[in-house]
Amino acid sequence: RVKTENIFQVIEIEATPLAIYNTYMDEKKHAEFTGMQATIDPVEGGKFETCNGRNNGYHLSLKKGKRIVHQLL
Repeated sequence: RVKTENIFQVIEIEATPLAIYNTYMDEKKHAEFTGMQATIDPVEGGKFETCNGRNNGYHLSLKKGKRIVHQLL
């Protein structure tokens, strides 16, 4: 395990920011895109668990079609 305080990741995907946001925040669409199970409560403070339970935490800040900030657990 690597101990870190912040992770900044940039990924380029050929889709609109709104389409990516909607896919990322919808558990069914997210699962179809990644091929792994996802449980997502798509509101600020909502919990998420993605990649068959490997990623989990809650949403610190959501700006539809613009930004998603997570706190990982």
